This record gives sequence, C-alpha cells and structure tokens, in this order.
Amino acid sequence: MKGAIQDVTVSMFIIRDNGEILLQQQQGDFSSSPVWGTPCFVHGDQSITVYDAAQRCLTMLGLRGKLYEIFGRELVMIAFICTDDTIDASLPPEYRWRSLRHVVQDTRERPARYSSKLKSSLEGVLLYLKTHLKDHILIDDFTHSEL
Repeated sequence: MKGAIQDVTVSMFIIRDNGEILLQQQQGDFSSSPVWGTPCFVHGDQSITVYDAAQRCLTMLGLRGKLYEIFGRELVMIAFICTDDTIDASLPPEYRWRSLRHVVQDTRERPARYSSKLKSSLEGVLLYLKTHLKDHILIDDFTHSEL
C-alpha cells in the first residue's frame, strides 16, 4: 500500500540487523508516567506517499534503511537498517536501542512500561518477521511459541 493517506498516525518498527529495535520514550496512554513506544509520524500530506513520509522520518533520525509493509488497523511500517549505517550519537536522548527479544519478553512481564500501540502491533510485526525472514538471525533467536 503506497498510496497517500490523509491524517494517519504511522508506527515504525525500526530494526537493526543485530536484532535491536528502536524505542522512543513517549507520554503514557492513560497515565502521566512515560512509556516506551515505537517512533511514529502523522501523515496527512496528499502530495507524498506514506512510504515517502516514512523515508523522511528515517532521514530525520539520521538513519537509512529498507522499508517494508504497512499493515494492521493502526498503520505499521517496518524498517530494516544495518548496524554499521546508524549514527547513534545523532539520536535524541528519548530514543534507545533494545533487543527485540527483550522487548517481547518485557511487554509480557511489565506491560505498563509500553505504549498500547507498540503492544497491539508487536504480534503482527513478529508474524511478519517469521513469514518473510524465515532464515534470518532475528527469527532464529525466537522459539516457535514466542512467535
């Protein structure tokens, strides 16, 4: 789906080839405590596609990567980037890299630490990874029951 969409919030799961995911500290959904979520952007510019808006978001973070599907009730994109291509020093302080395995486990053990958007999209992202990256190191790190 690469057509323009008006006024839609898109979540981006930015995943490094070493199995880390980029998290952003955000205002809590129902509390004043900050939570961890995925970087998001609002797309409402009819002159560009959601894909192009996602590329701009990556560029603003100083990252380069390959973008994949948009899916789900809440639009989700997956961006894969090479670990060597990142410039961690340029990321704002509210961003952190965490292992995908840790995030999956931590969302189950301490769900209040994560945004509802991240939690509702995580299963779909894992299914996408399992389906499209069958022999990738990210998938080898998870057991069948975790996916």
